[in-house]
Amino acid sequence: MPTLRLPAFFHPAQSKEDQTKLATVCEKELSIETSPYGGFGCTGEHDSRMKWSVFFKSQPIYAQYFKLLVLFVFALAHVFYITDFLEIFRIYEETEVNVDSRYPGTANQDANGVRFVMHLLVEYKKNLWMSVAAMCASLSASCFFLLLINEDTCYRFYLVLMRILDIVSFLSLPLLLIFRIMTVAQLNRHLNRVLVGLSRLSDPSVLMNRLKCSIEERENLVLCSLVIERSIFPVIVLEYLLVLAIITAAYIGLAYLIVYCIKHWFPHQRKPYRSVSQRLYGPLVQA
Repeated sequence: MPTLRLPAFFHPAQSKEDQTKLATVCEKELSIETSPYGGFGCTGEHDSRMKWSVFFKSQPIYAQYFKLLVLFVFALAHVFYITDFLEIFRIYEETEVNVDSRYPGTANQDANGVRFVMHLLVEYKKNLWMSVAAMCASLSASCFFLLLINEDTCYRFYLVLMRILDIVSFLSLPLLLIFRIMTVAQLNRHLNRVLVGLSRLSDPSVLMNRLKCSIEERENLVLCSLVIERSIFPVIVLEYLLVLAIITAAYIGLAYLIVYCIKHWFPHQRKPYRSVSQRLYGPLVQA
């Protein structure tokens, strides 16, 4: 007898009546082969189409898993740099306050340079925390799709709204990275000159002792400008994260577009296909 294969969503027939019903369904849509063990199943072209349909409909879930991996990389990079930067930011801020109190106004060019670098550091710090907030929002959206909701029973309005929030929250990351690259480039360009001007305005020994550096080149001490630059993201790392974020955002958008096209241009005929994709993850709350 020919061999019959059962798809993953069919359970073995328990009686002859069940076998007959299953065979009737298969005869209508698929090619039928009989089994040496007396069972029936569905195989053929429709089975192949079902597998491709499940694969494409599962792309949003795969995209969420990939996004979680990218967010993990972002989090590691920020943890590595954020602690040293916050400490150096506090030390430089105290120095800038002292200079601003001694040279108020905008007449002194060296004092203006110190204020300009302080402004750049403040913008960098704001960008840093905004990026952390965007990562948290994007992580919350992933938790919504992977853990908290069943897409088959959720209202379509909620799904569309969450998908928009998901894309917007993650797209904010590459935008923030672009602005951070611009800020870091300006810091690298002006930092050494500003620190030299700072040494002419006041005694820089406090800054040098706390950072364990020197404004001018010495044999046993590193330059203070290099110490500050090492506490912020290098441009090459930011560019790598930018490319990674753009690729991930494009993948998420493409996955949503694929599902939209399938649902509107190739509507499914049978419900079991949708339930197969649910096996990729287990929602904790059934809406």
